[in-house]
Amino acid sequence: MRTGIHTSRRWFAVLAFALLAGCATAPPAPQVAIARGERIGVFVSGGDTLRHSHVGTTVFNNFSASYPAPGLQADVQQTLIQAVTRAGFVPVDLRAQGVSREELDGLVQAANGQWQVAPGREGTLARLRNDLKLKAVLAATEGRTMADLECAGGPCSERYIDGPGLYSRSILGLSKYLAVAGYRWNVYTLDTPADLAQTNPLRGELRYQTVLMRDFKEPADFKQLGAPELAVIRRGVVQAVEGAGAQSLRAIGAP
Repeated sequence: MRTGIHTSRRWFAVLAFALLAGCATAPPAPQVAIARGERIGVFVSGGDTLRHSHVGTTVFNNFSASYPAPGLQADVQQTLIQAVTRAGFVPVDLRAQGVSREELDGLVQAANGQWQVAPGREGTLARLRNDLKLKAVLAATEGRTMADLECAGGPCSERYIDGPGLYSRSILGLSKYLAVAGYRWNVYTLDTPADLAQTNPLRGELRYQTVLMRDFKEPADFKQLGAPELAVIRRGVVQAVEGAGAQSLRAIGAP
């Protein structure tokens, strides 16, 4: 299988998503400019597995696989903590503080054209804001995310992967390889509660978290990736997470 030249469609994915989401727009994002030195919570929920989703010329060429990746969640957590630090904020590991995924899921929601703290979650918000002295929370939850958007003379096709890993596409002997972060994001501001990850432009930017791997060397058995290929994919996933973290931090005022 030969590797062809791929032109990234990231800009088109962001634009198309913004247009498609126009009828389901979240409330406006508040004006946010969190000062350097403030505390930002970080939470990562995921596993230690890399996935491979392949789409071929026909459906008969499609397949998916998964591979153990010990320590992947810890790597993602550390990547985000380092991103927060580089942005000039003080990272706080929320898992180490006893905060659970259930407490953060849906903490701030859109209702009746306004941002509201979810019913019964006022205590969680108070703990984050008052006890832990946080200004914002950056949360990443492993899940099904878009890997690619294909538009070729007809309706666009969205391609998805069920978590961090490799999305590969081959057609008529040409191939491309994308490392996909594979996380859904919440970027909660706490003084004025909102979820910036649900507002544009950040919403569209986080929808498409990939790194094009131009030099990926396909193994002899593409359905059974080995340690060298998985190491390259893992680095690409971490790089994609780093990019998504940087976008999220810029939304709350990072330079």
